[in-house]
Amino acid sequence: AASDVYKRQLLEMKPSELAGQIGTVFQDPRSQFFMTDTTRELAFGCENLGLAREETIERIAKAAKELELVDYLNRSIFALSSGEKQQIAIGSVYALAPKVYIFDEPSANLDYAATRRLAEIMGKLKHAGYTIFVVEHRFYYLRDLIDRVFLIQEGKIEREFAREEFCSLPKKIRISYGLRTAY
Repeated sequence: AASDVYKRQLLEMKPSELAGQIGTVFQDPRSQFFMTDTTRELAFGCENLGLAREETIERIAKAAKELELVDYLNRSIFALSSGEKQQIAIGSVYALAPKVYIFDEPSANLDYAATRRLAEIMGKLKHAGYTIFVVEHRFYYLRDLIDRVFLIQEGKIEREFAREEFCSLPKKIRISYGLRTAY
């Protein structure tokens, strides 16, 4: 009942109302970049929300420190690896201070090391109390972060799994769902 009320309220909200509440990190971070250098990219969302310059600077500094992005400041976006671009994309969302993060297949263009770094950042966000949704086919890097898994097919939730149940699914069943390994 309460979740239905919340769902209805959420569906009635304008995108501008959701901007400070929900942050999205896309599969290809280049699709969400608007600036050509990293520091300006971290500031972009804050500036769009109309935040004061001082607050924007504070938020950039906090994102850079807490997500370990200091070495990436004042660099060309084009000089970054895919993993570094993904970290800047997460940092730009983090600077907006949303309560909820949505990651859309964030590991798709990343090598193993960059995917492990992505998992570290997600772990920091989770342990700091943020809500994280990940739309993904690859799960090995999420194994220690999963609380619940929802199998969505044709836009509908078909099944919900607890962490242990999901991680112990036999390979044949995972493959029938179109999922990759959970290990």
